[in-house]
Amino acid sequence: MDNRLTRALAAGAASAMLFGGGLLTATGASATPSHHPVAKTRKAPPPSPRCHWHHGFWTKVWHRGWRDRFGHWHHGYWTRVWHPGFWVCPPRR
Repeated sequence: MDNRLTRALAAGAASAMLFGGGLLTATGASATPSHHPVAKTRKAPPPSPRCHWHHGFWTKVWHRGWRDRFGHWHHGYWTRVWHPGFWVCPPRR
Protein backbone atom coordinates (compact mmCIF):
# COMPACT_ATOMS: atom_id res chain seq x y z
CA MET A 1 0.00 0.00 0.00
CA ASP A 2 2.85 2.39 0.76
CA ASN A 3 4.17 1.94 -2.75
CA ARG A 4 0.78 2.86 -4.28
CA LEU A 5 0.43 5.89 -2.01
CA THR A 6 3.95 7.06 -2.87
CA ARG A 7 3.25 6.68 -6.59
CA ALA A 8 -0.05 8.56 -6.31
CA LEU A 9 1.59 11.40 -4.41
CA ALA A 10 4.45 11.57 -6.91
CA ALA A 11 2.03 11.60 -9.87
CA GLY A 12 -0.05 14.33 -8.22
CA ALA A 13 3.01 16.44 -7.51
CA ALA A 14 4.30 15.97 -11.05
CA SER A 15 0.96 16.97 -12.58
CA ALA A 16 0.74 20.00 -10.29
CA MET A 17 4.24 21.05 -11.35
CA LEU A 18 3.37 20.61 -15.01
CA PHE A 19 0.17 22.60 -14.63
CA GLY A 20 1.97 25.33 -12.69
CA GLY A 21 4.73 25.49 -15.31
CA GLY A 22 2.17 25.75 -18.09
CA LEU A 23 0.36 28.47 -16.22
CA LEU A 24 3.59 30.42 -15.65
CA THR A 25 4.57 30.00 -19.28
CA ALA A 26 1.19 31.24 -20.47
CA THR A 27 1.28 34.32 -18.25
CA GLY A 28 4.94 34.97 -19.00
CA ALA A 29 4.31 34.90 -22.74
CA SER A 30 1.53 37.45 -22.45
CA ALA A 31 3.64 39.70 -20.23
CA THR A 32 6.59 39.86 -22.62
CA PRO A 33 6.67 42.98 -24.79
CA SER A 34 6.05 42.56 -28.48
CA HIS A 35 8.64 43.56 -31.04
CA HIS A 36 6.20 45.87 -32.78
CA PRO A 37 5.96 49.33 -31.29
CA VAL A 38 2.62 50.61 -30.20
CA ALA A 39 1.59 53.70 -32.12
CA LYS A 40 2.20 56.59 -29.79
CA THR A 41 -0.89 58.71 -29.71
CA ARG A 42 -0.75 62.44 -29.14
CA LYS A 43 -3.27 62.50 -26.31
CA ALA A 44 -1.48 65.27 -24.48
CA PRO A 45 -1.69 68.73 -26.01
CA PRO A 46 1.52 70.18 -27.38
CA PRO A 47 3.75 71.91 -24.86
CA SER A 48 3.43 75.16 -26.85
CA PRO A 49 1.22 76.30 -29.76
CA ARG A 50 4.35 76.54 -31.92
CA CYS A 51 5.31 72.87 -31.38
CA HIS A 52 4.63 70.10 -33.87
CA TRP A 53 4.71 66.30 -33.72
CA HIS A 54 7.57 64.45 -35.42
CA HIS A 55 6.32 60.99 -36.41
CA GLY A 56 8.21 57.84 -35.51
CA PHE A 57 10.13 55.95 -38.17
CA TRP A 58 12.03 52.73 -38.88
CA THR A 59 15.71 52.56 -39.80
CA LYS A 60 17.78 49.62 -40.94
CA VAL A 61 21.05 49.03 -39.09
CA TRP A 62 23.88 46.83 -40.40
CA HIS A 63 25.80 44.74 -37.86
CA ARG A 64 29.24 43.89 -39.18
CA GLY A 65 30.50 40.33 -39.36
CA TRP A 66 32.99 39.21 -36.77
CA ARG A 67 35.34 36.37 -35.96
CA ASP A 68 34.99 34.75 -32.54
CA ARG A 69 37.82 33.55 -30.33
CA PHE A 70 37.74 30.13 -31.97
CA GLY A 71 38.26 31.58 -35.44
CA HIS A 72 34.67 30.95 -36.59
CA TRP A 73 33.30 33.70 -38.85
CA HIS A 74 29.85 35.09 -38.03
CA HIS A 75 28.23 36.91 -40.93
CA GLY A 76 26.81 40.40 -40.67
CA TYR A 77 23.09 41.00 -40.60
CA TRP A 78 20.47 43.74 -40.86
CA THR A 79 18.04 44.71 -38.11
CA ARG A 80 15.19 47.21 -38.06
CA VAL A 81 15.12 49.80 -35.26
CA TRP A 82 12.04 51.84 -34.32
CA HIS A 83 12.52 55.48 -33.37
CA PRO A 84 9.40 56.73 -31.56
CA GLY A 85 7.74 60.04 -32.34
CA PHE A 86 8.38 63.16 -30.28
CA TRP A 87 7.43 66.81 -29.97
CA VAL A 88 9.62 69.38 -31.76
CA CYS A 89 9.51 72.85 -30.23
CA PRO A 90 11.44 75.79 -31.72
CA PRO A 91 13.66 77.68 -29.30
CA ARG A 92 12.24 80.78 -27.70
CA ARG A 93 13.64 84.13 -28.76
